[in-house]
Amino acid sequence: MKTFEGLSVQTKRSKRKTVSLQVLKEQNDHIVLFVKMPEYIDHEQLQTILEAKRSWILKAKETVLVRETTKAQWLSDYSIKQNGKLPFKGETVTLNFLLKVSNPNISVKGNDDEITVITHPYFRTYHSDLSLMLKDYYYKMAYKEFSGIIRNYSKKYGFKVNQLRIKDTKTRWGSCSAKMNVNLNWKLIIAPHRVYEYVIVHELCHLGCWNHSQQFWNRVAAILPDYKDRKDELKLDQPGRKCLPIPDQVPSFCLSSCIILKQD
Repeated sequence: MKTFEGLSVQTKRSKRKTVSLQVLKEQNDHIVLFVKMPEYIDHEQLQTILEAKRSWILKAKETVLVRETTKAQWLSDYSIKQNGKLPFKGETVTLNFLLKVSNPNISVKGNDDEITVITHPYFRTYHSDLSLMLKDYYYKMAYKEFSGIIRNYSKKYGFKVNQLRIKDTKTRWGSCSAKMNVNLNWKLIIAPHRVYEYVIVHELCHLGCWNHSQQFWNRVAAILPDYKDRKDELKLDQPGRKCLPIPDQVPSFCLSSCIILKQD
């Protein structure tokens, strides 16, 4: 099967027992239907499954198309230039450039209000390094912010976290492992505090409870009584608040797409 409802169908067979459907945008800007399925499912069975999920697939496709249109409207909101604006913690921060002779090449520092790029006056090629430097800055800010939240909740509720890892994943905002490691997507630092706090609490509550049973959701609700609202904010576009999903073209260091609709 090559296409379904105008979507290119990509399949991945494995020893899994269930079928997972994902509607997502690839880096080439094509929207695809990605199917993970057991090895024994043949072409006719796959067709039957997709027909049964036709309404969900069409809704998911429309949602992604709307998000892509919304992103195009956001492109002018952010710019990497003097007094430009960048997304950070649900708000925008001002980007400044500073020339400093004592600075060897290029460095980035900042706070919740502004980000400053410091360069040597004669360092002419800093533009080629700027995207990586800004991305590295966001990585560091994400680790600092998220590790602080994890420490606070661990101290209050007794969570045992082995290691926090900041990753650049396409399909997940967060995950955890049996080794008690917590993985978080660096792009969460662009969202409002209440949104990434929910993702962190969600992953912490998975430690020792590796499913989405009622027991798990009770654990989340005990810590964040309004978790359902926060969960909805993570899913929905809120352009006025610069919430997630994040534009994957601006700023330039946010090139990898995180737009995904998933059904397991």
